[in-house]
Amino acid sequence: MERLVRRLLPVLQAEVGYALIRDARSEGRDPRQEVRDFVQEVFISLLADDGRVLRSWDPARGRSFESFVRLVARRQVAATFRSARRNPWSVEPVPCDELERRISDDGTPARRFEANDALNRVLERLGGRLDERGMLLFAMLYVEERSVEEVMDATDMSRDAIYAWRLRFRKLATSLAAHARG
Repeated sequence: MERLVRRLLPVLQAEVGYALIRDARSEGRDPRQEVRDFVQEVFISLLADDGRVLRSWDPARGRSFESFVRLVARRQVAATFRSARRNPWSVEPVPCDELERRISDDGTPARRFEANDALNRVLERLGGRLDERGMLLFAMLYVEERSVEEVMDATDMSRDAIYAWRLRFRKLATSLAAHARG
């Protein structure tokens, strides 16, 4: 394990560093710490499930081991930036007085409660129309905001199948929301 980490650490640091520079969103942050954090996340994903991702490398596909690891890192960093849940730059700190102003500008508490209540009704109806697998996929894609790649890994489903489910969810949620408004 130690040899593996020594072999992959410079590869991952270079790839993650390049990805972070390309997405250059680290104003006021220590870039070295950001690289370390992302490298650790990539290592975790590479070694999860007894190294399932690493064991999926096939030299017959034409990539060297290091190139394969760079590709995995590139995809994971890109998926993190696309995810609102895991992206460290998706939420910017807001001073308390600004936050209070934004909350008061968003409408009255009664309106916020009504919107929340309508959303809960739509989610209940959605749960009534989906089977167990559908609810699991809905939770992974929309509640947990996982990337398609993560859902593919977790469910052993194809990319096309997951995109088809996402389209079904959107259509169903749209029709249920329209019904709830009516």
